[in-house]
Amino acid sequence: QTSVEGMSGAKPTRRKQASSKGRQGLWLAVTVAGLAAFAWLWLLRDGNGSQRQVLVRSTDTVQLANWSMPCSSENRGAVIPGCTPRQYCGRFVRDDFVTASELSHLRHIATEGMMLGGSDGGPTILDLHSGALSHGRNFIDVFVKAAKANLTLFTSEDFALYTTVKNRVRDAVATHFSASDLQLTKPTFFSRIENKPAKTEHDEYWHWHVDKIQYGSFDFTCLLYLSTVGVEFTGGEFEFDDSPSSAQQQQQQGTKEPALITVVEPKAGRLSCFTSGHENVHRVAKVLSGQRLAITISFTCDARSAIADPKPRSEPASKSG
Repeated sequence: QTSVEGMSGAKPTRRKQASSKGRQGLWLAVTVAGLAAFAWLWLLRDGNGSQRQVLVRSTDTVQLANWSMPCSSENRGAVIPGCTPRQYCGRFVRDDFVTASELSHLRHIATEGMMLGGSDGGPTILDLHSGALSHGRNFIDVFVKAAKANLTLFTSEDFALYTTVKNRVRDAVATHFSASDLQLTKPTFFSRIENKPAKTEHDEYWHWHVDKIQYGSFDFTCLLYLSTVGVEFTGGEFEFDDSPSSAQQQQQQGTKEPALITVVEPKAGRLSCFTSGHENVHRVAKVLSGQRLAITISFTCDARSAIADPKPRSEPASKSG
């Protein structure tokens, strides 16, 4: 089930009818300038034979786009009543989630922190909670590195904004999915992805995966984009595997790509959130040029996996490589 409120910039057309298998009957309820109209999602076919549906384009502006689906029961972990997704799962997208000033400030935080490091492979990670910063093929503690260089990278205003935005994201997730007592969990981090050959397996960000399996504590995953595809970078679209069988089953059958890929195109200020179970198998497509900036903000229903908001410090939280 799909709905979109306050959508502008879209030019929807009727797509050809695809296989009856999978989620082929998605509808968009589009409201533009107070006029309601229904339209089919865009459908493309890539060079690998997969069908591609673009759920939201970078040229669209949506107040709220919502896709609901049954929750997978696989590997859900501890069930916290009133929080853990069990019946209602899905995804949502909201544009202009932060102001232009907040967006600029968040980009500044990422840029300032990452200037002391940088991955030899494609993705550079900055975690303000642990201090972890990609450096070559390893991680360093950005706070220790800054202290040794007599630099003050992050101000109290930086941390205040980070926490304010995090709380706003948490409230949006809690409201949308009727989830109470959400807690921030790790890893929550800034990322910058460039077109570089992978040097370690951790650089291979483009593989299909399930967040609940990969990270364990995740119940809800959010991406706040700080750059726009087609403007600051190419490639790097966020892709969901919505084909009838799982990515694992397809690999066993020798299929390189899922039968149906649905896409959310990154756009600066766009918030994209989804439940973290098997209902949302996903990946980031390879970045082809430029720099893709985003923040991954993750939430858990299990208080035992919660992490505190980051604070200014000059000493390492723990021993860092």
